[in-house]
Amino acid sequence: MVSKGKFIGAFVMVSKKAHAFAEHHRNFLNALINQVSMVTDNAILHRQISDLARTDGLTGLLNHRTFMEKFFNECRRIDRDPRPFSVLLIDIDKFKNVNDMYGHPVGDTALKSVAAVLKDTGRISDFAARYGGEEFAIGMVGTELKGAAHMAERVRSIMEKNVAARVGGKDLVVTLSIGVSSYPEDTRDPSELLLLADKALYQAKRSGRNASACIWM
Repeated sequence: MVSKGKFIGAFVMVSKKAHAFAEHHRNFLNALINQVSMVTDNAILHRQISDLARTDGLTGLLNHRTFMEKFFNECRRIDRDPRPFSVLLIDIDKFKNVNDMYGHPVGDTALKSVAAVLKDTGRISDFAARYGGEEFAIGMVGTELKGAAHMAERVRSIMEKNVAARVGGKDLVVTLSIGVSSYPEDTRDPSELLLLADKALYQAKRSGRNASACIWM
């Protein structure tokens, strides 16, 4: 199956009988497969365009708009069927210094390194996003405050031991500050979770950075 010079897939039809397919059978199948290949190629292209509209081009995580859509969808679900829901807001410490000292290409590599850690440590039900600039966010469906705080510490600990980029033969390590908020422990209004996580993030930074914090700590 080929469309516009691209390999799409393979279609195989066999028979135990010799010479089971006449020439008109083969001609019909060739025409059918050509049509299927074009339709499949268009469907793949449509999916790719849709994914690009929903994800951040650099990190492959959700973009801010898509994160907010999923966040408010989860808030509406909680109104109908209450269940735990937590949010992590994550900021790369002193990221401006990285860009100023090493340039934006190195900064981009560091951003991708953080995104890779978030992808590797998250669960299928979590949704992670590049929230903006050097800030990331994770929505954790069905996760209580204790589990969210554990996740925050895990991400922070992995990142401080991880090489974010190689610069002039040296390892560049970046650290994270993380704010954690959770429904229902921190608030009975899930729409407040982002505001509370932001306050907790500020608390983590004020404590010296490379830390995670909950609003009640």
